[in-house]
Amino acid sequence: MERIVIGLPDFTIEKVVSVSPIIFEVRFVGKAICPDCGGDEARIKDTFWRFIKNIPLREGPSTLKVKCHKHICRGCGRYFNTRLPGVKLWSRTTELLKSNIFRSYNKGYTCKDIAVENNIGTASVERYYHQMMKHEASHWKDRPCPRMLGIDEHRFTRKQGFSTTFCDLGKHRIFDVTLGKSAAELESFLRSLKGRERVRVVCINMNSAYRSMVEKWFPNARIVSDRFHVIRLINQHLSEVCKKLDEPGLAPQKKYPTCVASAFSIILSGYNILLRSSRLIHERHRSSCRKHTHHPQQSDLRLWLFAIAFQRLHYVFVQFPDGQ
Repeated sequence: MERIVIGLPDFTIEKVVSVSPIIFEVRFVGKAICPDCGGDEARIKDTFWRFIKNIPLREGPSTLKVKCHKHICRGCGRYFNTRLPGVKLWSRTTELLKSNIFRSYNKGYTCKDIAVENNIGTASVERYYHQMMKHEASHWKDRPCPRMLGIDEHRFTRKQGFSTTFCDLGKHRIFDVTLGKSAAELESFLRSLKGRERVRVVCINMNSAYRSMVEKWFPNARIVSDRFHVIRLINQHLSEVCKKLDEPGLAPQKKYPTCVASAFSIILSGYNILLRSSRLIHERHRSSCRKHTHHPQQSDLRLWLFAIAFQRLHYVFVQFPDGQ
């Protein structure tokens, strides 16, 4: 019953001191363990009360009034206070409360709302959140690299420049973020990654520097060009070619000339035919391909299709240089 109400083990509720605010008088029923020698034989030297804030109950803050003791170890003679499970040394809040604040902050609640709900200050909310962030980050240091990795850079701040984001494409979540985007800036971070040899697919943009970096640090990975950057580059070149064909004809009030319409129809027809062929090839080899290997093959086929389409558009531009 006590585990359900207060959420902590080795505690028993003696009585309810107050209902508003909720205060429970609890007693620790575990053994007093010496933190130095690990012995469980100790003598009580003094008794004192500790007031520890716990998770909210009935939409209001709750407090635990715990009777603690000052012990002297019979084995090593060291003095120590009672160590409570779920409560760090010299802390006035339980780890359950800190976890609850961490989840509430991540859901979008403001510091003021969390502080009012738990009857603490806004500075305490921020301090507990930072403590939980360090606790969560300590579990990320030895994580192995995912099998499918996505790499892209973006501007972080004007002062610190760019940062690089590493994504786990298999689980659709961010793996890690680090400052810098060049190979020299990312060398220390890439060297610290565990399990780089288990990465099978790396999705990047069409930057040659990233390609050489992936070949160096992820030797067993297959490089896949990001679809977003490929389509953006194709749209850019397509707009430039259309302007060369007939720039005045691209105005909103005018229709496309015959040459441009023919170019677009050739691109669409050629792309649809080759796309159907690529799907047929993909279905034939689907059973023999390993897991996740069909994604880079399909991406390579689409890049090849776009290349064929632009060759046809270039042919139309050469045959009709004046837009006839």
